[in-house]
Amino acid sequence: MLAAIPLIIGYVGGYSEGDKKKAATYSLVFIIGLSIKFTVLGAAASVMGQFPSFAGQWLYIGLAVIAVAMGLQLMGLVSISLPFQ
Repeated sequence: MLAAIPLIIGYVGGYSEGDKKKAATYSLVFIIGLSIKFTVLGAAASVMGQFPSFAGQWLYIGLAVIAVAMGLQLMGLVSISLPFQ
C-alpha cells in the first residue's frame, strides 16, 4: 500500500490541474474507494477463514497432500503429469 502513495499523489496532482477543490474531491473519492475495498476483502477473508472449521480434518489432510506433492514436483523429485497438458 505504501508503494502506491507516489502514484496516488501524481494522479491527484495531475488531474486536479492545481485546483484544491478538485484535489480534495479526488482524494476523498479515493479514500472512500479504498475503505470499501478493504472492508469487502476483510469480510470475504473472514468468511473464507471459517470454511475449514466446517469441512473438518479431511480438508487439512487433503491440502497437506497437495502441498507436499507440489513441493516434490518443484524440487524435481517426482514428475506429475496432468492429463490436460
